[in-house]
Amino acid sequence: MQRIIAVLLALISIPETAQAWHMPLDRMGAITNPFWSCNLNCYHLGTDILANAGEPVRAIRDGVVVKNEWKGNCGSYGRRILIEHQTDNGPIVSLTGHLSQHGSDVRVGDRVTEGQEIGRIGTRNENGCWVPHLHLGISRGAYRGNATECGNWHYAGYTNPNHNDPSHHCYCEVLDNWIDAEELLGLKPADLRIIDATITPE
Repeated sequence: MQRIIAVLLALISIPETAQAWHMPLDRMGAITNPFWSCNLNCYHLGTDILANAGEPVRAIRDGVVVKNEWKGNCGSYGRRILIEHQTDNGPIVSLTGHLSQHGSDVRVGDRVTEGQEIGRIGTRNENGCWVPHLHLGISRGAYRGNATECGNWHYAGYTNPNHNDPSHHCYCEVLDNWIDAEELLGLKPADLRIIDATITPE
């Protein structure tokens, strides 16, 4: 019961208001894989937004770049940029993934402003072999570096499907640490995903 209450409080404590956040794309496309879904693997730690290769990706708020790297292997993020933002409820980190190998001038330690272009959507050849789209993840707390959760890097796109946790305790911890980007941006109302202590993807 305490865990359910904790997660409920986490879900309704969205940092400030939707008006305080800038959309990451100039034209918000369809949501093709929502937060915490099991469309490909369980559980998805972000929101996938359909976009065209070359579209600019923008900082959702003022912040400091804490990671910017490109990996071109299939199944990867392509370029991923992580920015730490300060809010009235403490820091959060935004993760933008599947960006182009080129077209990003921001560096670790740079201060970026809300709405600033930080990169561009990548083609299949440079975004991890995916249909062009933006993965937007929102993690609670300051940047955690190489920390892991449930056997995966904290900022991986999914929880580890091979992690053995029959009680779901570890996955509850993960859910505590992430915010649905659609909820943060005001695209949908907050939603509770814990029912009778069992995590559900819907």
